[in-house]
Amino acid sequence: MGRLAANTCCHPVCGRNMGYTHYWSFASDEGFSDEAWAAIVEAVGRVLENSPVALSNETRVDDDAIVINGAEPDDFETLVIRHDVSNTHAFGPMPHAGFVKTQWRPYDVVVCATLLILRTLSPDVITIYSDGEWDGEWIGARALASNVLPDLAASFSEQSKLTPFPE
Repeated sequence: MGRLAANTCCHPVCGRNMGYTHYWSFASDEGFSDEAWAAIVEAVGRVLENSPVALSNETRVDDDAIVINGAEPDDFETLVIRHDVSNTHAFGPMPHAGFVKTQWRPYDVVVCATLLILRTLSPDVITIYSDGEWDGEWIGARALASNVLPDLAASFSEQSKLTPFPE
């Protein structure tokens, strides 16, 4: 299907080169319900426990946030998604949005699996975008999420989990 982004490796609003990046936006500042966040913490915790790559010591998932980075020397930017999304940045026309550059480092598979879980468990809350290919860079993430959460495996195969960038 081609890249999910309109311009490969570019910011979705201004078009500047951002490197290999994943983006997300929240529907509102209400964010995740406590019930949804509890399910997310459990699911992402299973991904972290079964990570096929080394992760940094700062990596965690708890009542407040998801924090993920690779272990040195394979670290890059840290994925941070908070339970309370009201303090996230506006990203052009997208309210309450964020991004993380992973530069294809090994921990990218864990970041993508986490984003996939967020989108699957809270589809009305979060939308995800990516410079990666669904049938390329996202294959490993789909497999990881499916292996640790087999009850949700069928939903992880739906490309509709990723949204093309707004034009």
